[in-house]
Amino acid sequence: NYAYQGAGVFAHDTEGRISHSVFSGNEAEYGAAIFLDDDSHLLVVNNTIVDNAAGTNGGGIYADAGIASALVNNVIAFAADGEGLYAADAARDTRLFLAFNDVYGNLDGEYGGGLDDPTGIWGNLSVDPAFVAFTPDGDPHDDDLTLDALSALVDAGAIDVPDDDGTRSDIGRYGGDLDGSTAGANYVVSQLGDGDGDHVDDAARASPADDAILVQPGEYRDAVDLRGQDITLRSPLRPDATTLRGRSNGTQLDRAGADDAQLEHVDVR
Repeated sequence: NYAYQGAGVFAHDTEGRISHSVFSGNEAEYGAAIFLDDDSHLLVVNNTIVDNAAGTNGGGIYADAGIASALVNNVIAFAADGEGLYAADAARDTRLFLAFNDVYGNLDGEYGGGLDDPTGIWGNLSVDPAFVAFTPDGDPHDDDLTLDALSALVDAGAIDVPDDDGTRSDIGRYGGDLDGSTAGANYVVSQLGDGDGDHVDDAARASPADDAILVQPGEYRDAVDLRGQDITLRSPLRPDATTLRGRSNGTQLDRAGADDAQLEHVDVR
């Protein structure tokens, strides 16, 4: 595929999830595989992004200013032109949470723009994925992008996102089952349109004591009142992926009377 921006996916003002996909052989000036545009809130999880080419920036993914998205458990490798992941003006208003990604062997470097290299932090790696069969020739039809049994990416993904067999997730297209992390939750809050609602406070209002609410990755500007109920709020990913930011003043999370309420992997700021 060829496009000026985002030959694989161009996401503008979008909420949703990109998961368990292969992006290979795409060409663009910016963001050969994926271009994340203004005000996009996406969870990009368990994808394999290889052998794409960007004439300017972002041989794998280009993240424009104004987005808030999470990239988890992805392989972004062997871009024939451009960086693996490029973020425009990241210090100003591009918010990216990066965890358990393998970004490796991209022609113009692994990260560019306003991004600091997160390798070694939050499970991010930079190692050869060790595919069963791969040739960087722009033709995905002769590749087998499953992981070799000895690949460093096997069982190296997000701790809280299991594979179908219950083991820790692999990184890349063939690993991870994010929906499996919802087990035991009676209410799922998500900004991606795939839950029971998109406000944590609404979920708390609807939930009885001892209930569990799963809060998918994102930043939630809710002032949450548990109303004395011993509710568990948990995220399927580690802290920083899921944040309650609340309002500019006042209590962000009111736990009055809820002595046994629990927060699991949810940041309150």
